[in-house]
Order: sequence, then structure tokens, then C-alpha cells
Amino acid sequence: MNKRLLIFVLCLGVNLLALAYDVEINGIYYNLNNSTRTAIVTQKNYTNTSAYAGHVVIPEQITYNGVQYAVTEIGEWALRYSDVESVVIPTTITKIGERAFEGCHSLTKMYYNAVKCTVNSYWLKPLNLREVIFGEDVQSVPSGLFANAGKLKVVRFNAKNCRGGSMSSALGYNGSTGNWSTHIDSMFIGDSVLYIPSNLCYQMDSLHYVRMGQSVRVIGEYAFRACPRLTELELPPMLDSIMTGGLQALRGIKELHIPRSLRYVGLIGFSSTDSIRIHVEDLAAYAAITCEHDEASPLYNNYLYVGGQRVTDLVLPDTARTVGKYAFSGCLGLNSVTLSDSLRTIEEGGFYHLPNVQTIRLPEACEKVGKMAFYDCDSMRTIISDAVTPPQLEAQCFYRWFEYNYTGLYSRYNVLIGCSVDSLAYAANSSWAGYKFRKERPQVSVATAEGGMATGEGKYACDEWVTITAVADEGYTFVGWSDGDQTNPRLIQVDGDVTYEPLFAGSNPTGIHTEPSQAIKKAEKLMIDNHLYIRRQDGETYTIDGMHVIRL
Repeated sequence: MNKRLLIFVLCLGVNLLALAYDVEINGIYYNLNNSTRTAIVTQKNYTNTSAYAGHVVIPEQITYNGVQYAVTEIGEWALRYSDVESVVIPTTITKIGERAFEGCHSLTKMYYNAVKCTVNSYWLKPLNLREVIFGEDVQSVPSGLFANAGKLKVVRFNAKNCRGGSMSSALGYNGSTGNWSTHIDSMFIGDSVLYIPSNLCYQMDSLHYVRMGQSVRVIGEYAFRACPRLTELELPPMLDSIMTGGLQALRGIKELHIPRSLRYVGLIGFSSTDSIRIHVEDLAAYAAITCEHDEASPLYNNYLYVGGQRVTDLVLPDTARTVGKYAFSGCLGLNSVTLSDSLRTIEEGGFYHLPNVQTIRLPEACEKVGKMAFYDCDSMRTIISDAVTPPQLEAQCFYRWFEYNYTGLYSRYNVLIGCSVDSLAYAANSSWAGYKFRKERPQVSVATAEGGMATGEGKYACDEWVTITAVADEGYTFVGWSDGDQTNPRLIQVDGDVTYEPLFAGSNPTGIHTEPSQAIKKAEKLMIDNHLYIRRQDGETYTIDGMHVIRL
């Protein structure tokens, strides 16, 4: 080689090593742009060996010769092959260059705070990065952010306002092959997070533990979709919405505890290959939930639990005013549904696809039965309405899918009208056109009682007069009915289902002493001075109304 050329090359190499950075401040090397007042983190020299070590905190800005520079970029090869063990990336970083952390074998933890940033797909290839902490100010997760962090196991996500990007793209998920380059085991959502971004953990097949912060209000679209190893998931107490597919296809999740704050569930918001046990804290609050549904989405295959007990006969509490959109759709374990007397509205699909429910009784307060409210309830044969003003029926609210699709017929139900309801009002309402109406025959029941029986039980026409008679066994005396009436035989006028219980007495004890009241337990009934008392199994005796204790 020409000696002059050799000398030129050697000098050029020396200059490259010497001029790799403009300034070093607190152990970090920078190139400065005086026109934009920005600084780029760079390498000390070409090899960069041991230029950085330990815990490296990159600042948001630096001051040099009295001038402030915003630190906006981590340059190509900046910390390459250094001994850095952990690093803090500030909010001001907008770009991370190629191979910036390549070969950082000691790097195990990273604090990522960049608000919005783009990364080169080869920027990070440390062999031992195990944990990443996202700061509160992060607004977007860059694609390919940790695509080559093969041993990354733990992500702590504290971003309060993150809406863009997803961990799927950040972690190098290849949708065409279904392969991950990163295998995250645990995801911790910080207590300051209100919104879990869409696709945050989409198809993370290694994820088995998620801890959501207590302040989370929204689980974004497909946030935890198809995480097969996730077996336990506790929903936060202030959760308001689960967006489309937010908890879809979680094969390992067998039960979910729904907080009373939940108001909205998007399409296939929570569903799985198998059934899910839905534990409800507040049944009235859950009844008012809004759930989205379309024909292309699978039904929720749910079993409902309240207070830890599986519900087969659903009785809505008096506080329930509304059944929300598809609130109880696909609750396959329900055999019957009793609506609250105060219920006003059943929204679209409220009781969609309940194959075992045979009868529904609309309460007096009911004003509307929404579209497909009882769609595909193929066992339903009886509708009873106590509403004096006919509720407005929307399209296909009582529609038997099986019957129509296998017979080509869509028959209208026979509707039983309560005793206080005028059937002509229903006949004149266009939304009830095609239904047949008749007055129901209420059930008069007489309860069994120790010491005797009663006659007169049966179904009767509305306003019919019926006689019920109490008959005492030998050694017992009839003392009255459970509602306080002592007439026997007794004439009643039928105006709805009703139960009467006869009361009998069998002895007349003496030596009575009164004390403060206690709860009445199952006991025998007896007469004392022509007044009815109840004697418990432990020997304590009480007045029939339970107001005083009587000791023998």
C-alpha cells in the first residue's frame, strides 16, 4: 500500500475515534446540534467497550457552555457492547437508532419513559433484559420496541394516557407464523392507569399472570385476547367498560368476578372456548349492563353466580329498573326468570338465547320489551302481562329461532292477561298484533300446617268468589289465618296468585312471663287465654308477631 495512503487511513481512524462525540457530561456522551438545540446520545468511540456501565440515567436536557439542549435521540451504536446494567430513557427521546444497545449483556432492566418514539428494528439485542417499566407519560408503544429482547419476562405498565401501538408489535409478534421473539410471563398494570391500550397483550401465549391497577376504567379492544395460559384475572373495582374482544378467547379463564361499576361490554368482550362462570356482586347493577352482540359473534356461554351460589332461577331485585342490552344473553344455566315489580324496560336481547326458560311474566311497570329481548328462547310457551298499559314490543322480541328455521313458521304466543288488565287495550295496540289474549286463571294455594289442613286450593277465574276452609286435626284447634283473619270457612275474591296458611293450636300452657323479643324460629303453635303463641324447639315461647318472649 502507498505509504501516504496508509498514513491517511490511520489518521482518519484516529480522528473517528477522537471525534465520536462533542461533549461528555456525567458519564454520557453527546453530539450537539446548535441550530435545533438538541443533543444525541452517542458512543465514546467505535468499540465503545466499558464506555457506559452500571445504572445509566439519560436526562431530558443538558446544559453546555450556558446553552440548554433537549436530549431527543439515542444514536446508532450509542451504548453498544457496554457494561450498562439498567437504563432510564427520558420522555424527550423521539428516536432510537440502529444497534443502540446491541451486545449489552449486563442490561437486565429498562425504564422506558419516551412519550412518542420510533425505533430501528435492530436497536435492541441484549441477551439478558428481563424487566421493562413503562413510565406514566408514555403515549405510544413503538412497533418492534423489544423485538429482540429474547429473555424479557416482566413488564410493568404505568402509562396513564397511552392509546397508540401495542405490545404485540412491540414484542416482535409475527402474525403469519404465530411466533414470538419475546416470552413475557407477567404484566403489572400500574395504579395510575385509567385505560389499558388496545391489543396490549394480544395473543401473548406465554402470559400467565396479570395484575390490573385499582384505577383502571377501560380495557381496550383485544387488550388480552387469546392469552391461553392466563388462568386468573381480577377485574379492578372501578372498571366501567370492556371494549370489543378485550377478554376474548381466554381458554384458561373459568370465572370472572364482575364489579358493580361495569356498565359496558363490547362485542365478544368476554368469552372463551368453554363456559365462563360469571360472579355478580350487585345483581341490579349487572342487569342494567349494556353488551354488544351481532350474528357473527359467539354468544356468551355463561353460568351466573350471585353470592357464590349458581343461579338457576333468576329473581331480579326490586331495585332493578332496566335489563340492559344482551345483559343475560346466553346464560345457559337459567331455568326461569322472575322480573322485579319495578322493572320498566327490557333492552335489545336482554334475555337472548335462554333455551330452558318456559314462562315470562311482565310486571305492571313494564313499558318496553326491546328487539330480540327473548329471541331464541325455544322452550318459552307462556307470556303473562300485568301491565295495565300494554308495553311496546319491538321486532322479534318473542321469536323462536328453532321453530322458524325448522318448520318455516313463526307462530304468535298466547298471552295471559292479569286480572286488573283490560285485554281490549292490548288488542288495540299495533305492536301486539297477531297475539291471542285471555285472562289468566290465578292460583289459590293453601299452605300445609301442623295440626290440620285447608281446602279450596286450585286455579280460578279472575274476580271469582272462592271458599277456603281450615280443618283441624284431633287435639288441635283452628286459631286463624296467617294474615290475621279468623273467619272459617272464609270467602275470598280472586284477583291474582295468592297463598293462605291456616294456624292451629294444641295446648294451653300457664306460668307466662314476658321478655324482649327475639327472632321466631320454626316452632309449634299453641293457644294461651284465646291468644295464639309460638313455642320454639328450645322451649322459648313468643307472641305470633314476635314482639314479646314468653317463658313457661
